[in-house]
Order: sequence, then C-alpha cells, then structure tokens
Amino acid sequence: MNVKNSSTRWPLFKVLRLTLGTVGLGVFAYLLLARSTGPRLSFRRFDPVLLANTKLAGKPAVIDFSAAWCIPCREMEASTFANPKVITEGERFARLRADVTTETPEGNAAIDYFHVDGVPTIIFIDSKGAIRKQVVGYMGSGTFLDELRRTH
Repeated sequence: MNVKNSSTRWPLFKVLRLTLGTVGLGVFAYLLLARSTGPRLSFRRFDPVLLANTKLAGKPAVIDFSAAWCIPCREMEASTFANPKVITEGERFARLRADVTTETPEGNAAIDYFHVDGVPTIIFIDSKGAIRKQVVGYMGSGTFLDELRRTH
C-alpha cells in the first residue's frame, strides 16, 4: 500500500504550516529580544543593606524579581518600565532588582524572605518599610503606575 503524507497531497497545508511556523517564531523572537531604545525605569541590584537604608531614610521602595529567561519580565522592561509616567513617578522610590536568572545564595535568600513564587514579582514597600502590595505576573504600565501612586 502506497500512503502519502498529507503535506504532499495538500500543498496548501505545506504553505500554511510554513507560514504559521514562521509567524510563531517571529513573535517568540520579538518577545524574547524586544528592547526599548528609549529611557526606562532603572533599578539597582537588590541588596538587603540598601533596602534597610531606604527604610531608615523614610523612602518607599519597589523590588522587581525578574529573570532573563522570563518573557513577561522582558515585556515589562520594554513597555511598563519605558512608560514616561512610570519613570517620573518611580523616581521617588528606591528601585531594586533581584535577578534570579541563575540560582545564587543571595537570590535564594531574597526569594525565601519575600516568599516569591515566580517571576515577575513586584513588591511595593512604603516609607515605613511595610510591604503594601506584592504582585506576581505581568503588570501593565497603568496598574504599575497606580500602585506607585498608592505607595507612600
């Protein structure tokens, strides 16, 4: 019995499969590699001493737990953290980033201390050092900006 596979009997199927594969790969590459070329909200490397000093100074803080392999983290970098209103409002915060791309003792300690379940995780800390909000998952610029404005 001579059985041909569907792609030789259906040339349209072959074209459709190639097109969908190419589009899917393009979307994946864009999400993985997309970077904003303009200004972004900047973060310092997470350090418990910096966080303690921030509390002593009576300044609010925002901590971003992210990883290079995290697609929503990259999306926030390119969109949320590039929003001019977020940049302006974020200036009054100590901005710290815990990069958990690879496992390190410092990263694991921060994950354990803040009970981080996944990335991205954003933690908003008020000027008295109390955690006001902890969000797991992508945050758009509007939601992020609202949380910045609520945290004093």
